Amino acid sequence: MKLLQYDHHTPAISRDLIMHANELCRHLRSQMNASDIIPFPRIVIRQLPILLYLADGNLRDKVVLDLGCGSTKSRDNYYSLYEPWLCRVLHKIGAKPIGIDLSIFPPIEEFEAYKIDLLKPDSLCFLPDGYVGLAHANSLFSSPILHKTHGPDCSQRLMDNLLPQLERIVKKNGWFAYSS
Repeated sequence: MKLLQYDHHTPAISRDLIMHANELCRHLRSQMNASDIIPFPRIVIRQLPILLYLADGNLRDKVVLDLGCGSTKSRDNYYSLYEPWLCRVLHKIGAKPIGIDLSIFPPIEEFEAYKIDLLKPDSLCFLPDGYVGLAHANSLFSSPILHKTHGPDCSQRLMDNLLPQLERIVKKNGWFAYSS
């Protein structure tokens, strides 16, 4: 498994992939009914080129694990605006997203989603060896919910717990991309 720590200025991402990601989002918006409009936040349009880059421009049929993907309903409703937009977009473009979050998911999501505390040992044991093509975590290690539930020093413990599990479940030539 290869690691990529990124921010929104990651130099490896070409203009072509950014334009491709924007075009995918425009296309998805045009295909939706007024009642289904998903206002893809800017963060998704910044994350999508990174995943496209790591997937050689094609995410169709790729299993993408999104750690800390967000939920439409959190425990205390304080962070309920952080919804699983990236998983929704990935699903719409033909990828196979698996969303994991500490919060509760409503039963209406069209992608595979789990409520899991990633600080627990073997929290990803349900995923088979070499199953995931890309693992992704945007701001997981600085998540307000994570720090509220596990304390401000949990980021390193989380990384230490996740890396061995990701080494097992991410394909040998796969990636774990995470934002700083």
